[in-house]
Amino acid sequence: MTTKRNRSAALGVLAAMALAISAPQGARAELAAEPLGRSLKVGPPSAHWTYYLDFELGTFHGRYVLMNADNADYLAHVSAGRMPTLDVAPNGEEIYVTSTVYEYLVDGDRHDFVNVFDTTDYASQAKIELPTGKRALMGSLSRSTLLRDPRFLVIYNYTPATSISVVDIEKRKHVVDIDSPGCHLVYPTGQRGVSMLCGDGTFITYRFDANGKLASQDRSAAFFDPQTDHLKTNAAALGDTYYFVSYSGDVYPVDLSGESPRFQEPWPLVDKSKKKANFIQALFTMGKAGPWLPGGSQLATAHEGRNELYVIMHPIFWSENTGDHDFPGPEVWVYDADSMERKRRLKMRGVAMSIVVTQDPEPLLLAFGADISTEALSLEIYDARSGKFLREMIEPGDAILAFEPVPLSPNSAGEDNQ
Repeated sequence: MTTKRNRSAALGVLAAMALAISAPQGARAELAAEPLGRSLKVGPPSAHWTYYLDFELGTFHGRYVLMNADNADYLAHVSAGRMPTLDVAPNGEEIYVTSTVYEYLVDGDRHDFVNVFDTTDYASQAKIELPTGKRALMGSLSRSTLLRDPRFLVIYNYTPATSISVVDIEKRKHVVDIDSPGCHLVYPTGQRGVSMLCGDGTFITYRFDANGKLASQDRSAAFFDPQTDHLKTNAAALGDTYYFVSYSGDVYPVDLSGESPRFQEPWPLVDKSKKKANFIQALFTMGKAGPWLPGGSQLATAHEGRNELYVIMHPIFWSENTGDHDFPGPEVWVYDADSMERKRRLKMRGVAMSIVVTQDPEPLLLAFGADISTEALSLEIYDARSGKFLREMIEPGDAILAFEPVPLSPNSAGEDNQ
């Protein structure tokens, strides 16, 4: 990734090299060697700091970048292995990057582990080894989660047999693996539990004791019909309620605050009685006459203080009704989660594939997407209330698969950069 800061640093290095070459031998001897491998400390976090996954399409490896959306600038990054995941401690003082690396990049001995980073300087504090060859190497979100008792991290495995691994963050060790046949991904439930979506439309919930061992489990009734409509697993959360968006444009709220999931009535994002626009209507609206459907990678996000749900939407004329659940959208529709009514439509400059909204009273909407005409990738920042475009990050990376806001805490401040 190239930023103004990177370019300035590179020019500074070139200038120093030129000076050293042109200087007399005696003067060169007086120059002190610059220490390598340093981790600079970052300043106290802002409400608009956000992590994102910069994903290398050629090798499936990535790095997590910390950026400041107030000026679209790079702050720090941590390297990660193949198809990594990121979880942030509630106090913001540590992050947990679950990674897979191979001895020779794409083959050789495989190692799966959780890398623990301190967020004052992003230096690695510990590596927690995981059972080799189990963790899921796929692009879905919710492949790992901290429980509400943040001592424990739960990781989703796929071999293709499905299971979960429980990690004790405090003791820095792997605790146990639990088989979960036919059930996928992980969502925190209650104080020390996790739920997984199962292929028959149910949730299975596992609860753990104070040592991270399995204490109990049960399965819910089906809350959606996977034969008629599928759910996007990248749900948005308002408090402890997760909002799952279906392929056909319905929202399924699931309250995970208690020991077992509680299902609320689904509600529609779109008017399903609307007929597909004819050619003339599509022509005069540039294909936007409708109907519209949700689509994207991280297609939904939520603002807790405003009780708003944000969803990427696109007209099916653009997608030709093919792959709609992944199709990027030119608009983000904003809904009141209580009234279930659309409040506004935010127009993107191009199309968005992944979004996140910051949680402060003056929220920003970050959107990773592409320019329609040039197909150039971009990370754009909008006012989440008005939809006004504010700024964009220059060359953010190859592909952004996920955003993760930085939690604010009085204990999460570091020292200012020098």
